Amino acid sequence: MQEILELIRVLEQHNIRFTQADSEADDNLLRLLNEFRNGQYAPDTAVGSTPGASADYSDLETAQRLLQERLGQAVKNFVTELEQFTDVQQAHLECQKLWLNVRMLSGQNAAILAIDLAGHILNIAAKFDFTLLAMDVAMYLRMQCCMQYFDSETCAQAEAKYQFFRQTLDAEFRAEKMYSDMTARWWGGHASEESLQQSAKANLKELEILMATFSSSKLHLYGNLIQVQQYLFAQELPAAAAHCEKSIRYFLGKPYQARDPLQVFYYHLLLCSIHLCDAERGKKAAYLCLGLVGEHVSNQFKIRELLVLLFLHSRNYQEAANLFCSVTADSRFAFLPGALRANWSIFGAYLALAGIVSPDEIAIRFERKEATTHPGTLLIAEYIRLLQEKRLEAARNRVPELEHFLFRRNAAPTASRTSVFIQMLLLVSEADFQPDGVSRLVAGHLEHLQTLPLDLATPTLELEVLPYEDLWQIVLQTLEAGANRQ
Repeated sequence: MQEILELIRVLEQHNIRFTQADSEADDNLLRLLNEFRNGQYAPDTAVGSTPGASADYSDLETAQRLLQERLGQAVKNFVTELEQFTDVQQAHLECQKLWLNVRMLSGQNAAILAIDLAGHILNIAAKFDFTLLAMDVAMYLRMQCCMQYFDSETCAQAEAKYQFFRQTLDAEFRAEKMYSDMTARWWGGHASEESLQQSAKANLKELEILMATFSSSKLHLYGNLIQVQQYLFAQELPAAAAHCEKSIRYFLGKPYQARDPLQVFYYHLLLCSIHLCDAERGKKAAYLCLGLVGEHVSNQFKIRELLVLLFLHSRNYQEAANLFCSVTADSRFAFLPGALRANWSIFGAYLALAGIVSPDEIAIRFERKEATTHPGTLLIAEYIRLLQEKRLEAARNRVPELEHFLFRRNAAPTASRTSVFIQMLLLVSEADFQPDGVSRLVAGHLEHLQTLPLDLATPTLELEVLPYEDLWQIVLQTLEAGANRQ
């Protein structure tokens, strides 16, 4: 009766009711099942014997065999259903519970069912790219096959499976380390773009061989991310966007919904679309990404931040204003961390500078204390706001702050659009706010600005909310309007 007790344990661990699993279960079988659950049959009870049994069966042996058959079918139905799952998290949870059952059954010398279940777990783990679990299960099956069957061929097959998943895990670790090390160098600002490109190329040369051998989701996630980063380092935005789309097609081809990798590449495709001013492609990527993040509020608002930037840099200003108003009116907005709200307050300030949204329609106010993540962006907005309010002395008093930020920014290895634009703003006060003088002084800087690419992917203390060319036109129009009134 050990087999029946094993089956009952598995069904109970996964909350599978026998009546649900088998619509043909009759009252006698259900009573017999309850007797097993109540301990009226010891594990070593022979089929057909009835110590302590109270049910009235005309053929107890047949009933027990039928119960075992029905319970076994219920477990098989569950495992078959599990193999058809597309939800990675749910599949991982059920596999871990099933694997725990296998280990418990093995510890009780109940290997009759355990080995069969382990084989199913291995197939499911391989399908969902649960590499660590697959390696663990393969190692268990190798031990069982070699110790129980003493079959050299079976043992060799089990050994080959174990080695395959072990090598897959090593490849995943290698790719993850390459990506994390390169990202740390990038974000730390301790490496030039040229050296980062060289590192990415060297890493990809090694990873391409591994990716051709193993189909692991994690391996292909990090390998493709490194390729995207290489294109970003080289400012090859069309190639980066194309590779994001290629990666998305790869993960859409998985036999399950690869939510995390798809989010990553939709996010990067949105980022590339901002640089390319491709509103249609970026908008599609943003909404597909939002459909995958679920109830993760911070991620939802972060994607909407990028969507606002996409609309602004593709000059879809009304769409940007509509999205800004809907987000800041969201009941969850007030509960966001200060740093996230600060970005939206900056968006509101720039939309007001451009006259896209009136100050009365902005749901939040411009609070400097929350805008510490992008001080350069804040300084620019404050300076232009003072020009629009005709507070020229106050604007002149902000010049030292702009110069100090520019001094810090010029320590960077390459010039940025923000540093060039701040130099242009400094010339406004130098020309005593006269539009003709300002235009003459900034002509060279404006030409230089137009040669520099937008760079929102590199971690900096600045954020180009409106295209600086458009923002400069706002500055000139403000100065001209002030001069006409004098």
